[in-house]
Amino acid sequence: MSSRMSPRNHAIISCFFCVLKESLIPYLFILCAEALSFLITKAVQNQSLHGVKICPVAPSISHLLFADDNIIFTRSTHEEACQIDHLLQVYEQAFGQSINLDKSELTSTEMFLLSELIN
Repeated sequence: MSSRMSPRNHAIISCFFCVLKESLIPYLFILCAEALSFLITKAVQNQSLHGVKICPVAPSISHLLFADDNIIFTRSTHEEACQIDHLLQVYEQAFGQSINLDKSELTSTEMFLLSELIN
């Protein structure tokens, strides 16, 4: 008996794994988003990032996730900008996904140059 697989069986198995891969993609996306959320939450717990509050007694909000969009709320400081940069680098290295800087935006309510934050 030969240990080789017939071309027909090979095609069936390849098709099965292709369908399996396609059906797992949404779940992998959710896992990656959850990992980024965890990184941000840990940074807030370690007080290397600070969220925003709408009033003194309200809980702080550090990030919001909408489908494939992420909004991160922090103080407008050089340290926190560097921390966000570090978290995104960790995320990119861990999951092999690159942040598209052409589709990303950094805004601030403070009156200074945004380039001073990230440089």
